[in-house]
Amino acid sequence: MRLRIVFGFVVVLLGLGTAVSAQNSVDLRSQQTGIRNQGNQNTCTHFAAIAAIEAAYLRRGIRVDLSESFARSAIKTMWLTRWTNVAAGTAAQTENQLAYAGGGTATETLKLLSSGIKVPTERDWPYRDRYTVNDDPRVANRWNAPFWQSQRTMNDFNLTSGIWPREALEAPRYYAGTGYTDISFANGVNAAIRQIEGQLAQKREVTGGFTNGNGVIRTAGSRDTILVDDCPGGCPPAGHAMLLVGYDKTDPNPANHYFIAKNSWGVSNGATRSDGFTYLTYAFMRGNLVNAGYITGVVEPKPWREAAFVGRWNIIFDGHRGVIDINKVPGVMTSITKSRDDLQDRRIGTYFDANGMAYRVNGAMSGNRIRFYIDKNNPNARYDTLTGRTFDYTLTEDASFASGQHRDPDGKIYGGYMWRDDVDAPQSPARVSGIDWQRAQGTWDVHTGADGPVSTVELRYDPAQGQPRILEGNVLYDTTMPRVRNQRSFVFARGQREIGMFHAMSWDANRAVGRIAYGPAATLVPAVFIKR
Repeated sequence: MRLRIVFGFVVVLLGLGTAVSAQNSVDLRSQQTGIRNQGNQNTCTHFAAIAAIEAAYLRRGIRVDLSESFARSAIKTMWLTRWTNVAAGTAAQTENQLAYAGGGTATETLKLLSSGIKVPTERDWPYRDRYTVNDDPRVANRWNAPFWQSQRTMNDFNLTSGIWPREALEAPRYYAGTGYTDISFANGVNAAIRQIEGQLAQKREVTGGFTNGNGVIRTAGSRDTILVDDCPGGCPPAGHAMLLVGYDKTDPNPANHYFIAKNSWGVSNGATRSDGFTYLTYAFMRGNLVNAGYITGVVEPKPWREAAFVGRWNIIFDGHRGVIDINKVPGVMTSITKSRDDLQDRRIGTYFDANGMAYRVNGAMSGNRIRFYIDKNNPNARYDTLTGRTFDYTLTEDASFASGQHRDPDGKIYGGYMWRDDVDAPQSPARVSGIDWQRAQGTWDVHTGADGPVSTVELRYDPAQGQPRILEGNVLYDTTMPRVRNQRSFVFARGQREIGMFHAMSWDANRAVGRIAYGPAATLVPAVFIKR
């Protein structure tokens, strides 16, 4: 009995039967891909992992071309170094990596794509093969140069240089794995190869990482097969990764047995056959394979609303002004931080105050809601720490700004909002110190992040009730003052239905934050109120 496994389908060959052609699965063929940044490793690891995700969806009947650029940049931007590397430093020290750099292993990439990081389609972020000094002069600095040791410098490039297209952060659908398993090398490479064969037989493609991806080229018999074989005496070191999609043991000569791989070289280097695949001899596998892994399933494609928070934001809270760089969705690195540091990943990014002082920001995201913490007494907060001021903000539908409130450790509540660095902030008149409800009377423009003011409201102070009331058009809304320690906020309603919430900022009386009913469905959306 002779056996050939292709794309997880078992074909039993009796005698000298003809093997099934691999050309029927066009979507799994090799592609002309790869990135060559001056001095940086290529991104073959990301291509191999993305190919595994695409193949798993294909087996579910979903043909999709996913963005390798997003996978690469998300992993690098959202990366967290080992905590012991930064624990003794300051929050000004960088803890992640350059968004355009390659490197890493395919198994590590696949693990991250199956434990939190999701990817949109190639259309949302088309692949490009390099970034140069013409794109950004800072690229002249190698990925490991001291130039990048500053977190602010790293964020300047990763978040504001155009690396991240907004379309990719607000895509309609994202794709990912549901789980990941390593192939064990504890009993040697031959045992690992047998495990790979077993997974291919169970209809699971396997990523393979190699100490050398070149080998030597030879042909095998009358089948005109190009095989990548092991180098006599060992190949020069040059790490590579490929997606293993099948294997063939039909030839009577074991030296001609091979694995079938989807590769990122394309056909120009001579190692890829005309059918679009690279064939790897068992000798090459035994001599060069160092890691392998596979995913156990894929998620239902859906939005990843939390990704829309990634970027640089200007923030004003209770009159304090600063910048918050959100380079992560918290939790996506937990598979790494738990294995290395035994820490949950709650990191969101870094806050820089008006004087440039850096503070680590941790928290959580859910849909268009974000809760984060800034602790002035613990600037270099550990990845899992949740202490200090607690901020609760809601993102607008167009993802251009968010508003909400924060609670100080003493229990006092204040308002605040933030807007993307690449959009214009709502403007307000000169600041007025302190809160005086009678002086706060007047007309307020309401900004919801769409196209400027969508409405106006009039604030009236009611001496009889001792609180303000809201007039919108000809409707005077009832108000309720929440029982909080500082009476700066209130809810206005029509009957039992909330129409909006207004929360004044103590150090900037001409600005307020809250929410207001918007659109035909009267959905409550985040709003910033600017006094005329």
